[in-house]
Order: sequence, then structure tokens, then C-alpha cells
Amino acid sequence: MNTKLQSELNAQPRVAVILVIITFIGVGLGYASTIIAARILGPIGFKQYAVAIATLGVLSSLAEMGVGKNALKVLPGFQVSDQMSFASGYWRYSLATAFIASMTIAVLVVAWNLLFRDVEAATPVAVAMAFLPFAALCGVGIDLVMANRLAIGGALIARLIVPGTTLLLLTGVSVYGINVSISVMVILYGAGCVLGALLALGVFWRSSPSEYFAAAPSYRTKAWLRQSIYFAIFALLASALFRVSVLALETLPIDAIEVALMAAALDTGCLILLLAKSTDKLFQPQMSIVIAESDWETGLKIRTKRRCIIGGACALFLLVIWLFGKRILGLYGEEFQAAYPALCFVAVGASAWTFFSLSPMFLHYRGKSVFVLVVTALANVAMIAATVWYGTTNGATGAGLVFCVALVTTILLFRSRALSEFDLLEREGVRAQRGITLESAATD
Repeated sequence: MNTKLQSELNAQPRVAVILVIITFIGVGLGYASTIIAARILGPIGFKQYAVAIATLGVLSSLAEMGVGKNALKVLPGFQVSDQMSFASGYWRYSLATAFIASMTIAVLVVAWNLLFRDVEAATPVAVAMAFLPFAALCGVGIDLVMANRLAIGGALIARLIVPGTTLLLLTGVSVYGINVSISVMVILYGAGCVLGALLALGVFWRSSPSEYFAAAPSYRTKAWLRQSIYFAIFALLASALFRVSVLALETLPIDAIEVALMAAALDTGCLILLLAKSTDKLFQPQMSIVIAESDWETGLKIRTKRRCIIGGACALFLLVIWLFGKRILGLYGEEFQAAYPALCFVAVGASAWTFFSLSPMFLHYRGKSVFVLVVTALANVAMIAATVWYGTTNGATGAGLVFCVALVTTILLFRSRALSEFDLLEREGVRAQRGITLESAATD
């Protein structure tokens, strides 16, 4: 095991706790920004603002094309195997891909809005699209920072600086009573993306080995594009898996309150997924190094430490939901306390996914991306079908139970396949080591 990886392994518990704290502070900052924007704009204006911001968020994820997620896999491997020319090529490829994709999407969306929507409704979305390249480069830049194993630095930019900038600007507008339009509010939001992109790229430049910039770049464009698209599609399918229950319920002939109850249960019970999102980028670069160096002993240590950290957090989350779930739902309104059974089911499913969330990533790293995508797609289809069947008579509670079963079944399937792959790698490593030993003995 190399010295740097050993020091990172020793620091994992402390870093993971810091990441969790930063993540939940970021959630608070984002929530505060939403409240201030709603108070300034009013219900109708806030709806247009929310649509513009949601459009920017969804399209920025699409414009990233999965290159940032793939960076967490390939850059650490290139570094430890001393393939600096490919490392030099990959960061250039990733930024160029995100920029070209974001500019193309922005132009198409602006054109569509101006042609098929009235000017008043189209303007906030068009303004948001001006920030799409910055939002995409911010996301990719943060992943590049994480690939350099600066998890806390990346989290500070993503969870504190970007939303904190928006909150600071919105607070100034609110305190001084400045009368602003919806488009100006979108600009204030976009300012956080601009600052985040500049900071992320600056930190990546300062933290990278000099060879990343001095080495002549080499490219594996087709392979990188294929791998990146796999990551992008999985992110899309996984996001759908966490939200498709509400969409399925909306199509059923049931009371509207049941849909609202399920939405509240998902919003609350899926908060634990933030834990996976905030900590997986700490472990993924280390997992890439373990695979590149065939250091299975270190891999087992990382898995054990992660299980202790994430397992304890999941247990605490489930305890809070069990004891205080009704009170938490009561914050939405007294009638939402009826979502408590659905919340319990959702929390169990989301916690299981969080606990084993590295399993699908490991399978991606092992070249089993098609398997991961097929299983996730089938899980979406099964969840929709089962929700339609069971939710018709059981409402939010039935949908919550389906959500739990679908997530637990899917993630356990990924875990089982990942364990098989890990055991296979370990056996291959042992055989290779024995072969080297026998060859050395014969030479002596």
C-alpha cells in the first residue's frame, strides 16, 4: 500500500464525518435560499423562478455527460500507474466535452423557448441557460477536485460556497428591499455557479501533479465517451428510481392527498441518500487505486471502515425516523402525519441503498456497466408496475412498501454481484502472486 493511500485510509472516519456535516449545512443553505426567493417573488413569480432553476439543474447534469463521474475512476488509476499523458488528455477532454455539450443544449433550449413560449415565460429559462456552461463546468470541476482525493475541498465548494453565494446575494436583496425581477433572481442564483466553476478549476490546477499539464496529452476518446455515458445514464435511472413512485401514483384514481403524502415521505426518507452522495466521492478514487494496484487487503480495510461509518449513520437515521417521524412530517402540516408508515418503508429502502451504494460503482469500475444499467432500468419498470397495482388500494403506504422492496432487492443484487467480482479479483491476484513466487524460485 502506498503511503498516501495509507494516510487517507487512516483519516477516513474524520473526513467522512466532516463531509456529512458539510452536506447537511449545504441543505440548510439551499432551503433558506428557497424560502427567501419565495417571499420576494410571491407564489406566481416563485413558480417561474423554480422552473428556471430546476431546468438549469437537470440540464447541467445532462451536459456533464458523466465525464466528472468517470474522472473519479480513471484519473487516480492513471496517476498511480504513471500514465500521465492519458491523465493530461482526460482533464482536457472532460472540460471540452462539458463545455461543448452545455453550449449546444443552451442554444437549443433558448431557441425552443423563444419560438414556442411567450416572452414572459421564456425569459427566466433563457437567462438560466446563460449559466448552463458555468453550472456544467462547476460540476465537472468539483469531480476533478474529488478525483485528486480532496474530498473536503470539493464538498466545501459544492455544498457551502455555491449555495452560500446565492444565499448571501438573496439575503442582501431581501434586507435592502430591492425590487428585482424573476430574471435578476435567476442571475443571483447563477452567480454561485460562476464562482463555483472558477474555484473548482483553480483548486484542481493547484492540487494536480505538474505532469497533468506538462505531459503531452493522449486520448482514448471513444472509450472515455462510452464509459462516461454509462455513468450519466445510471445517474438518470437512479434519480428516476427515487422519484418515480410519485409519478406513478399521480396516474391512479386515488385521492390527491395520497400523492402528497408519498411526496413528503420521499422528501424526508430519502435525506439519508445525501450521506451516500457526500461520502462516495471520498471512497471512489481510493477504490480505483485499489483495483489498479490489485491491493485487495487495502480494499477490505476500506470496505470495513466505510461499513462502520455509514452503518452507524444509517442506524441513527432509522432510529430518528422511528421515534420522531410523525413530528417531522407534522412540519408539512398536521394531515401529513398519515404518511408515517410510508416514511418508515422509504427510510428502510433508502438506508439499504446508502449502505451498499458503492456496489454499483464497483461494478462500473469492473466493466459491468451494462449489467448495472439493465438492472436499474428493470427496477424502475417493476416499481412503476407494482405501485400501480398496490398503490391503487393502499395509497401512499402501498407505494412506500413497493419503494422499499424495489430498492432493497436492487441494491442487494448489486452487492451480490460485486462480492462475486471482488472474490474473483482476489483469487486472480493470489494466483498471479503465486506465479511470480514460483518463477522467482525457479530462477534462483
